[in-house]
Amino acid sequence: MDLRSLVLVFLIVVFLLSSLGKFLNIKSFRETMIQLRIPYPWSGIGTIGVPIAELLACILLLIPSIQLYGQLLILLLLASFIWASWRARGRSVDCNCFGGIVGEQFGRMTYLRICAIFILDMVLFLTTSNTALLEFSLIEMISAILTSIGIIVIYSLLVLLQKYNSVHEE
Repeated sequence: MDLRSLVLVFLIVVFLLSSLGKFLNIKSFRETMIQLRIPYPWSGIGTIGVPIAELLACILLLIPSIQLYGQLLILLLLASFIWASWRARGRSVDCNCFGGIVGEQFGRMTYLRICAIFILDMVLFLTTSNTALLEFSLIEMISAILTSIGIIVIYSLLVLLQKYNSVHEE
C-alpha cells in the first residue's frame, strides 16, 4: 500500500468516525451550532448537513472515478470548520471535532487539526493513483484502518493527558 492509499484510508476513517459521532450525539452537535450563534434555520440545516457531508466525502473517496469530488468536499468542510473556529473565538465552545469523540473546545488545536487534514487532502490532490482501495489485500486494508484508528486514539489520549495535567496544575 502506497502513501496516497494510506492517506486516503486515514481521511475516510477520520470523516466516517466524525460523521457517525455527530449522528450518534446529534443533540450535542446541535448545541455546538447554537453556541456558535448560528441562527435558525441554518443551525438545524448544519446539524444534519455537516455529518451528511462528512459521510458523503467518505463515499466519494472510496470511488476512484469521483475521488476528486470527495477531496473538494473535504476542502469545503475544512473551510466551514475554520469559519466555525472563527465564530467561537474568545468564547468557550465545545468543538465536537471527530463527532465529540475527543471532548475539546475550539482553539489552537482546532486550527492545527484543520491544517493537518488540509495537508493530507493536498497529498491526494498532488498525487495520482489508478489503484482502487478494494484492490488491496484484506490484511493491508485492516492494517491501514487499524493504524488510522490507532492514530486517532493516541491523539485522544494526548488531549486527555493535557486536560488532566492542566487541571492538576491549578
